[in-house]
Amino acid sequence: MMTLDVSSLCRATGGRAVLARWGEYLAETLRQVPPGVDVVLISLQSGMDAVANTQTDAQGRYRFEQPEIGTAPMLVRVIYQKTNYHQNVPPGRTTADIEIFEATATRKDLQVASRLLIVQPNGPILLVGEEYTVHNHSNPPATFAKEFEFRIPEGAELSQVAAWGPAGMPVVQGTTTKGKNHFGVPFPLRPGENGIRISYQLPYASNQATVGAPALYP
Repeated sequence: MMTLDVSSLCRATGGRAVLARWGEYLAETLRQVPPGVDVVLISLQSGMDAVANTQTDAQGRYRFEQPEIGTAPMLVRVIYQKTNYHQNVPPGRTTADIEIFEATATRKDLQVASRLLIVQPNGPILLVGEEYTVHNHSNPPATFAKEFEFRIPEGAELSQVAAWGPAGMPVVQGTTTKGKNHFGVPFPLRPGENGIRISYQLPYASNQATVGAPALYP
């Protein structure tokens, strides 16, 4: 397990507050701090726009100076072993801690503890939400870095996918197409309880529709 520990320093520049953010990785399993790890600062004011990029230095530290930090919703993304880890930084916050694990968990370490379906008619279409609660039981604790796969019913149109880790903060995710009505979510499933929320819509002109598709996990 690795912990991204972030502290902050505020200074005045031309009458504007600029927040300089530092972070350091503490590699408990490797017993060393990994340098050269990509870190991205993302603005959430109008979507997800990358506003700054950097890498950890030889001591595993990084620094951002951006006027919006602390005043507008932001997101820190750390890219480790080809896996994205995120942490929300809401207005008023000056720290963000991100847990990072070795990406060695396998599919057998995952268990879908629950799968909820919510439907809402909206004229000629049916809005459907599916929410998976996924437990990662890996021991020693490790991240499942492969994509979480799911299917949607025939004729459905995928709208959005969000995911969250044990911290419980949903983040909108991109998807990859695996086949017809078959998708993957490149979200790291950390040790403990994770969640995947899938939104799609179905034709509903005849006031009937088939929701749900066979689950790909036990």
